[in-house]
Amino acid sequence: MTTANPKAPPPRWRRILTRTLKVSAITTLITLVLAMMLGLQIFQYYAVDPVVSPKEMYHRTWQAVRVNYFDPSRLKNWDEWEHKFDAEIKTDEDAIKYARIMLASIGDPYTILHDAPDVQNLINEAT
Repeated sequence: MTTANPKAPPPRWRRILTRTLKVSAITTLITLVLAMMLGLQIFQYYAVDPVVSPKEMYHRTWQAVRVNYFDPSRLKNWDEWEHKFDAEIKTDEDAIKYARIMLASIGDPYTILHDAPDVQNLINEAT
């Protein structure tokens, strides 16, 4: 009867398997850390309400309509609206006023811009 020598090195397949598992564990850990960092960046971008200038608010409205409007053929000369009121926009109220003028040019009664009190009223009505 033969007994295995406890001092003998492990078989080659076991060394390869051990090394592979270590590399896999390290790779998985690095991937998990990177995914968590990316998730945190995305959360901070969307969860934190950034302070935007009135001109940026107007431009974001212009961009959202340009990208998301269901019938682009109704957006005739839409590019003309992008910087049309830049000189006049000084406050948030100005941005909302001129964005509403811009949206009215589409002629779509369902494309509207809500200001903060309107949004709060909608939220209160929904609850």
